[in-house]
Amino acid sequence: MALSQLEGKYFKGLEAQESFRLHFQLHYEGSPNAEDYIVRSHNNYLLHRSVSVELPALQAENYVIWLKIAAQRYIDHQSVEAGVKRQAADRMENEKLGQVGYAYDLAHSKAWDHMDKVAKL
Repeated sequence: MALSQLEGKYFKGLEAQESFRLHFQLHYEGSPNAEDYIVRSHNNYLLHRSVSVELPALQAENYVIWLKIAAQRYIDHQSVEAGVKRQAADRMENEKLGQVGYAYDLAHSKAWDHMDKVAKL
């Protein structure tokens, strides 16, 4: 089981001012105690993009995944909007910036589509 976020190296110039640390726990449904987890992810200090865990053999049951996303804001980093303006001003040809921006929007739209479906449940 894995939880991941976008790879920053593919979106140079579009990095946000935040850094995110991802965590999750897998629980049996109806087992609300935080210490009654089946497995949980561990933070990797060198790799911040994803967390994963090997699962034991699980039977066909209902499970609940608890997510924790901790954000840290870096006020000295520029915003995505400022990065786009800087990138656009530095170049005469902005085809690559357009491609990167489109990929960034596409990746985020996939997450929003999923979140909209979940909200309708």
